[in-house]
Amino acid sequence: MKITRENIEQLLDAGRIEVAMRNGNWWKIRRNGQTKRWKKDPNRLYIPFKMGFKGYGNITDDDFIDGVLAPKFFRVAGG
Repeated sequence: MKITRENIEQLLDAGRIEVAMRNGNWWKIRRNGQTKRWKKDPNRLYIPFKMGFKGYGNITDDDFIDGVLAPKFFRVAGG
C-alpha cells in the first residue's frame, strides 16, 4: 500500500505509518498537532508528528514524490 495525499490522514490517525531511523530501524509515528493546509495552494500541507520518546518531525509537500510519500523514509506498518 502506498501513502498518498488522499490516505495519509487516515493512515496516520490509525497509527500505521513508520519512519526510517538512521540506524536502520523503523519507528511508528503519531500525530503531534493538526494538519495545516493553505487556502491559496491546497496541495501544500504540514503535518507534525512524534516518534519514540523524544523524536519529532514533520511531513510536508516536499516529502511527496509523484504523489506518493517518499518510500525511502516512510512506509505503512505491517504490510
